[in-house]
Amino acid sequence: MKSYISSIFLSALLIFQVQPMIAHYILPWFGGTNSVWSAVVLFFQIMLVGGYLYADWLSKSVSNERQWQIHGLLLVLAAGLILFLGLSWPAPVIPSSSWKPTTVEQPVLYIFFLLAISVGLPYLTLASNSPLIQSWFSRMYAERSPYWLYALSNAGSLLGLLSYPFLIEPALRLGEQGWLWSGLYLAFAILTFSIAWRVSRAKQSSPVAHRAEDYASSPAAISLGQRLLWLVLSAIATLMMLAVTNRLTQDIAPVPLLWILPLTIYLLSFIIAFSGEQYYHRLGFLILLSITSAGLIVAPLIPNIPIILQIVLNLLFLFAVCMTAHGELYRLRPAPQQLTHFYLLTSIGGALGGIIVNFVAPLLFNDYWEFYLGWMITYLLFLFLGARQINSNQRKQTILIGATATVMSILIGYTMVIDGQHAIWRGRNFYGVLRVV
Repeated sequence: MKSYISSIFLSALLIFQVQPMIAHYILPWFGGTNSVWSAVVLFFQIMLVGGYLYADWLSKSVSNERQWQIHGLLLVLAAGLILFLGLSWPAPVIPSSSWKPTTVEQPVLYIFFLLAISVGLPYLTLASNSPLIQSWFSRMYAERSPYWLYALSNAGSLLGLLSYPFLIEPALRLGEQGWLWSGLYLAFAILTFSIAWRVSRAKQSSPVAHRAEDYASSPAAISLGQRLLWLVLSAIATLMMLAVTNRLTQDIAPVPLLWILPLTIYLLSFIIAFSGEQYYHRLGFLILLSITSAGLIVAPLIPNIPIILQIVLNLLFLFAVCMTAHGELYRLRPAPQQLTHFYLLTSIGGALGGIIVNFVAPLLFNDYWEFYLGWMITYLLFLFLGARQINSNQRKQTILIGATATVMSILIGYTMVIDGQHAIWRGRNFYGVLRVV
């Protein structure tokens, strides 16, 4: 049991330490804009999809005896790549200054290229670890739900994210950070290889019939609608996390700490939501979302609002959005036999949210209108989820949720129209938005 916990926790910590580390390093290469962080987050979301896809394939299509061989080989290749880059660059996962672009017409694509070379393969193995370990755990301990390990994984992610700006970055030079991360990765690879080897040789637990009320569906009864909800809920959480990040860094200051705070809220909501259904109450978070939404609507009308109050208001709003999305995701979780499929679709949804912010929105919009659209979609999700329970015993609560969601959607649309009238010209590219008022 301890080895499962250690492997999941360590992999999650490494995932969210390398993101701010490498983003901080390449930030000056691309003009110091907050869009660098959005591009870095999108790359790692796409790699997360790759890791979850690999985990889903390995756990379902490969025999138990061969899984450790395939996964072990991947871990060895990733470790070898880290050691090779450590000899070629100042430190592993830290690109040499010779890789700095002289002219970049497609900054996002070049950032993807840099990250793929420096950390792509190791990150793929880290990304696949949580669903794989949970899948192996459910085989060995069939009587226990594996979903608490996902909350543990996000706790490790949160520690990795917060430890970098407050502990690692002030204490170590960049090269030392790269070597420390690489050393921890090698420890992770050895630990995970040993788990895979033991699982392949251990006697599997007999399947356990879980109670129907514990999960939203049985392994054979996952509907298309449920899959679409997994995608939409995970996409809206990521979209709003990046949209709030853009909002904070554009309106307040483009500093790396303001990049990390929204992602911290995002991870915290995962930890709380996947720790158990008792921590998520739909009506309670609708109230929090409505209060913070009203604050965001009124705030532009009040002159000289303190910066701290603006930050807190945006973060509380984001917390309400993410808790709603992830709380509903946890309610819709399938039985453990479909665990890797569930995580695969949620990761695809997260990547879609990042793609919308980084690629689709700049092509369609001349300002950060995706913030308003994501805001409205969150309330429409409340309407839809409430309508699904219209015949339940909670009729009054359902009507209240529907009425509140309808009124707030109208107010958000009105606020978007008013905001659009303030500028006589707007332009948007990778580096931000320029307005003439």
